[in-house]
Amino acid sequence: KTYSQVIALIQNSDDTLELSIMPKDEDILQLAYSQDAYLKGNEPYSGEARSIPEPPPICYHRKTYAPPARVSAWATMV
Repeated sequence: KTYSQVIALIQNSDDTLELSIMPKDEDILQLAYSQDAYLKGNEPYSGEARSIPEPPPICYHRKTYAPPARVSAWATMV
């Protein structure tokens, strides 16, 4: 999604917006697709969900974190 689409989703969300934050080096999608996620010339994926390629196997040590804090949508838009 574009930045403006993400902002619109936030602005049109319910009274409570839950945001989960994790380190980039532990995000399974970042790890699986990092090689081509930011390459210039790559087009956004536009196929159907069942056509998304399987990510490669990833082995890393899992860290534990406290549960994500709940953030009110209005507080994040101020």
